[in-house]
Amino acid sequence: MGDPKRTVLPTQVKSRRTQSDSHKHAVSVGKRKARNARDAAKGLRREVHDDGFVPAIGSRGDREPPRLVKRSTNK
Repeated sequence: MGDPKRTVLPTQVKSRRTQSDSHKHAVSVGKRKARNARDAAKGLRREVHDDGFVPAIGSRGDREPPRLVKRSTNK
């Protein structure tokens, strides 16, 4: 049946590796962005812009005229 002289040594199992809190946060942010982009592509949600996004039309005050001005065309 078996060899009685043979000894079995216990195997050492490495401890489970865990992610750092900053990495967990980055993963959740990435998943959220991907989910929002997927929903925006389906038309279920508006696109969410990054923090660094600056809209093209902003409040400049009265000091500066607008850069783009629509000119009237004569037909």
